[in-house]
Amino acid sequence: LEEAQGQQEAKLQQQCAEVSADRDGALERLKAADDAKASLEQRLAEAEQNLRDREAVLAKEGSEQVASLQQSLTEEQERRSELQRNHEAALAAAQEAASAEKKVLEEKVKEH
Repeated sequence: LEEAQGQQEAKLQQQCAEVSADRDGALERLKAADDAKASLEQRLAEAEQNLRDREAVLAKEGSEQVASLQQSLTEEQERRSELQRNHEAALAAAQEAASAEKKVLEEKVKEH
């Protein structure tokens, strides 16, 4: 009887040791999973910050490019307006000269 109880007790101790080992393994895997999760969360936070930084840089560069293009457009419009005024002035002067020349020719024709 004592021998049977001893064998049963040894068997229970063996089972307890196995359960304890399984628990320890599960705790180690849980810690590894928690560490991996923390590492992934850190990488995700860094990636999100990197994305926000890049978006800010792109927005700033975009604004600078738009401002530069707007300035170039304004300058080009001013040059076009100046060319238009010069063209109109030259056209008016040419018409005036043609009109004066026509009068001179008409007077010469009348004189002859």
